[in-house]
Amino acid sequence: MSRKPKSAATKKPLRKFASNEVEEYFLSLPESSRRTLEKFRDRVKTMLKNPEEVISYQIPTFKYNGRGLIAYAAFKNHWSVFTLSMASMKKLKDDLEGYDVSGVTMHFDYDKAFPAGLLKKIISVRKKEIEERWG
Repeated sequence: MSRKPKSAATKKPLRKFASNEVEEYFLSLPESSRRTLEKFRDRVKTMLKNPEEVISYQIPTFKYNGRGLIAYAAFKNHWSVFTLSMASMKKLKDDLEGYDVSGVTMHFDYDKAFPAGLLKKIISVRKKEIEERWG
């Protein structure tokens, strides 16, 4: 029986981690991937008060009020940002026009920074969704 190769979008992150090993995740990345993800991580941290960071589903995730807010991961040929919510993706549909989007995931080449304005909007939409849904 032959298996179909996984698409880049469905491949798992580079390595598995236990529940709260964000720093170890970063140390496992190649330098070029690490720099890109560290910039993204630092941007998110500046937009949140006392952000909670965890490894969830084997990828770095920021939580808000105990719920996944936004996640990101390194892959061999790209990096991805996960909004963790189809409802949010629908609200952001116009803002996501022109980006490589699949489900709740956006894919980027390593030489492409995540747009600051879009990040701010995603965080705002996700925080509001979490507050309205879970209080």
